[in-house]
Amino acid sequence: MSKEHSSITPFQLFFFVVKAELGVGILSLPAAVYGFAKQDGWISILLTGCFCILCILLYSLLFNRFENMNILDICRYLFGKWAMKLCAAAYAIYFILASFIISFGYMASMRRWILLSTPQWLVFLILMMFGLYFGKESLRNVASLCQFAFWFTFLLFFFSLGGFKHADWNYLLPIQEIKIIDIMKGVYGSILSFFGFESLLIIWPFVKGVNKKKIKAAIFSTLFVTFTFLYITILCTVYFSGNEIKTIVEPTLFLLKSLTLYGIIERLDLIFLSVWVIMSIASSIIYLHLANSAMGYLFEEKENKEKKNKKNINRIMFIIVFLLGGFLPQTKGIIDPLTKIFNFSAILFAIVIPLYLLVHSFLFKKKRLNERESHE
Repeated sequence: MSKEHSSITPFQLFFFVVKAELGVGILSLPAAVYGFAKQDGWISILLTGCFCILCILLYSLLFNRFENMNILDICRYLFGKWAMKLCAAAYAIYFILASFIISFGYMASMRRWILLSTPQWLVFLILMMFGLYFGKESLRNVASLCQFAFWFTFLLFFFSLGGFKHADWNYLLPIQEIKIIDIMKGVYGSILSFFGFESLLIIWPFVKGVNKKKIKAAIFSTLFVTFTFLYITILCTVYFSGNEIKTIVEPTLFLLKSLTLYGIIERLDLIFLSVWVIMSIASSIIYLHLANSAMGYLFEEKENKEKKNKKNINRIMFIIVFLLGGFLPQTKGIIDPLTKIFNFSAILFAIVIPLYLLVHSFLFKKKRLNERESHE
């Protein structure tokens, strides 16, 4: 990764992590959590947010021991060049899968609600064209896109506040009736929507400022996402009955569909879904950028060849994701296994590998606090 990627600030990091975490998952999260934890789903959301913050603190311990390195640099330092390349290839595949899951999920929602007769491949192509353009851009440009997309988040609050007029708060009772094991299952069911904080593993050394400021920015971003998910989960829980929310795939959209804005504007679900495309595209672009960065470690070239290689890598990723998403059947027998694979992969790459590197560094007393090693 070139030096131009080191130009974002902790302030920009806040928007970057928010957009990495906040994407298409918000449409179906209330139903997914309710399926496990029922009316205590909001507790699962809080626990998931706390778990994500613990992961960020874990990252901070790792990066404090290896100053100005990302996880691929640490792999190189601890285990050598070829171990780093293997790790880079694995992370690149994971990031491509994440980008695909986000784009495919939003495309499926668009075809269910708006573009009913539009071919699947065409909808997916339109979504991925933005990734083809932005995926090769510098971290600074991607962060600027995230900062722009962030403000559309408040449309969710603006459009949905009217739902509290018809809320039945008894739907939240009794509190803590659900077994703790079911609440923990709700944590597992919601963690997919929270993933995105693992982007820190790649971009951490390319953010200006001391680690303390980076940690604060990352934690505040996760707190904002947790509050957003908590808000929509509680609202959907008190708006729909238990029997209703269990049968609704995307309760957020059904909620907006039933509301009007000042008694004038109807079908807020269609407006919201049309605008939310900016949010979902930004999340998908983040993962394409991360995959691009990881693949850059596989093909280390001189600086004058870097830009050309980034374009070629980005085109390859675009073709792979488009072929997967444009023609893959939208059947439960295919989507559910893919989701399970992504969940397992996310836990492996976001939690297990960083934890292993941290434990290894403590056991063998490995750390590096001097200037970052060059790999150009």
